[in-house]
Amino acid sequence: VAPSNSEQFTEISVFASPSSAWASAVKIGQGRMTSFLHDASTEADPLTTAGTTRYYWVRAQRYTGTDASSVSVRNPNNDTSTITASVGTNDPNFSDVVDNIGTLNAPTNLVLTETTTLSNDGTVLPAILAQWTASAGSTASYLSYYNVEYKKTSTNQIDYGGVADAYTSTLDYGSVATTATTEYDYGSVTETVPGASTVWSAFASGDVATTIAGLDPLEEYTVRVRGVTRTGTVSSYLEGTITLQGDQTAPGPPTSVTATGEFQQIELNFTLPSAGDFDRVQILMNTVDNRATATLAMETRNNNAVIAGLPNDALRYFWLRALDRSDNASNYTTVVSATTIKIGMSDFTQAVVDEFAAGNAFGIEPVSSL
Repeated sequence: VAPSNSEQFTEISVFASPSSAWASAVKIGQGRMTSFLHDASTEADPLTTAGTTRYYWVRAQRYTGTDASSVSVRNPNNDTSTITASVGTNDPNFSDVVDNIGTLNAPTNLVLTETTTLSNDGTVLPAILAQWTASAGSTASYLSYYNVEYKKTSTNQIDYGGVADAYTSTLDYGSVATTATTEYDYGSVTETVPGASTVWSAFASGDVATTIAGLDPLEEYTVRVRGVTRTGTVSSYLEGTITLQGDQTAPGPPTSVTATGEFQQIELNFTLPSAGDFDRVQILMNTVDNRATATLAMETRNNNAVIAGLPNDALRYFWLRALDRSDNASNYTTVVSATTIKIGMSDFTQAVVDEFAAGNAFGIEPVSSL
């Protein structure tokens, strides 16, 4: 309690001693105050160990300039203090604190939308936009954030065929009595191959919408959301499922396609599509104008192709289409065709041509009449 004649003093000084003797006391605080906290931050005598005991005195004083012109007697006013305290442990017990804000309602209307995009290099970047309606009710004002969790929940099956596909082998050793039959059991007709994750990935969202990235295309994901209050109380989950389709947009077909017949080969030239995720061009070939029975001649990432190993004077028909990194295929181009050429003079070396010009190549001689 401050002195009654407060106009007579400038400030209060607080002293502490490890024993009850004034001779061991040090000043630990000074100022116009009616209380002082002695703890680990007290520079003159920091208290850092539980159980440490100190004895205390206080006194009022008045300053003139930098010197104390007068001081009061100490309180307690003797060399032995009876004001003592010990440092307690820093382990408050909150067991009696009751969270009585009530039940937090779950968010509602969860909508999951695929927002898959392509990167600059054409890589597919699968993602989900999750949106929901905020928790409502009297406890919603205590909401701190939303806990968003997701995991892959896809499963696939491998079909081994029907039970009738079981394999039976009979080994004949020459005697009916020694015939052995071996049967191979393939197990169930179908076997589930788990692709689902058992672990939820989680993060906090301060809004009612968030984007989940780093996913796999053509997989099913389950997303769930719940509210969390400032005291840690949680609502029930709101859950939804979505199957990512990945990139479903096909590139455009090759354009300006031409076919040129050469000696035992046909050269195709074309313009590649401009799609950022373009991967390759497929070329179908047939001996007749019928794409349905055509076969794959080759695949290329270039804007030209040479179909070699063909006979002389051979007519071939071609259809081209483009595919991207997700194997989305464009429409086929209209048919183009070309015929390999018969052998011509340009197919011979100059030495052979000179022999022909001499008129006696391979025993050929000029004739004067028929």
